[in-house]
Amino acid sequence: MLAFEHRHDRKPDNTDTPESDLSAIRGVVYKPERVSEIEQAISQSRLLQWMKLNPIAMANDEVINRLREQSTRMRGLPEKTFYIQWARIFWLVQIEDKQKCTTRKAQSVLLEKLLDAYQNPPDYADAVDQDERYEYFKYGMVLARIHWDRQGNPDAAEKYCYDTDKMIPDINVLEEVYLFGADGLWEVSESQFRMLLDMAATSPDEIRYWRPDL
Repeated sequence: MLAFEHRHDRKPDNTDTPESDLSAIRGVVYKPERVSEIEQAISQSRLLQWMKLNPIAMANDEVINRLREQSTRMRGLPEKTFYIQWARIFWLVQIEDKQKCTTRKAQSVLLEKLLDAYQNPPDYADAVDQDERYEYFKYGMVLARIHWDRQGNPDAAEKYCYDTDKMIPDINVLEEVYLFGADGLWEVSESQFRMLLDMAATSPDEIRYWRPDL
């Protein structure tokens, strides 16, 4: 969450409490069978809803399994600092998956990003109500759009599905666009995006080579 706030120079909301939000994920690590309690915690957390967590799927995903291993080595993960342990492993798994690299390499990449955020902090501006809007992107064959709410938060992301000819929700778009920077990424206008959608239905192979300046 902070990565996206940082990307757009917005000060994180001081009402966001990672200790309480992430306690639901800690519950998955130690008591994965308590699905109903975890679902209730998710329903009360803006952050966890934004992450679209599924407690059943999470019970044995890579992040949770690594946290269990770390808990064994550390003889337990303290609740007050659990969110730090979770964030570190969460981003390592994301980096390893996106860059197809080893954990050691991912640690170096994560350290670089942390140092950059620490050494080059943004000048935060006060959050004010604004018009809702979309941002539109094209990378490779992917056509994606991201919705921004009145508080300037990227609260929904969608990707065009060639099989159904519809836009479908895909939270990974946020990471591909804002955090990792997908290869061949172009931000396009709404009219260009509509043109690309028409192209997807008639000549999709041409999308891969299309650029805004052509």
